[in-house]
Amino acid sequence: MGPTHHAIEDYGIMLTLPNMRVYIPAFDEDVDAVIDSAGDRQNPAYLRIGRGEIPVGYKVPSYAPWRQLTSGDGMVIIVAGPLVGTYLEKLQNLPEQIRPNLWIVTKLPLEQNPLPTLLIDQL
Repeated sequence: MGPTHHAIEDYGIMLTLPNMRVYIPAFDEDVDAVIDSAGDRQNPAYLRIGRGEIPVGYKVPSYAPWRQLTSGDGMVIIVAGPLVGTYLEKLQNLPEQIRPNLWIVTKLPLEQNPLPTLLIDQL
């Protein structure tokens, strides 16, 4: 279930359905919070589970629909869900002047989960 098995077609299609919410936990530690969030809504929900791999010794930040995982002077990268684990270790070890600002989003559609102000500023 690495990058070759993840495509956006499933949640892209689900988001065409009226009032659908899509939840894409990035890490195993996110699953309980995502289920709680989905269960608190009246809307239908699609939960996409992937293998949430994290680098050894990495402390997963508390769940939020948007989270910044690395900071630097490089570009902005936005990743949906567990694909972030594939890139996190390499990106966090880059020199600060080229290290990207890596963000994950775990709740869609964006109309219901707007971009954080800090992310907009970085863009």
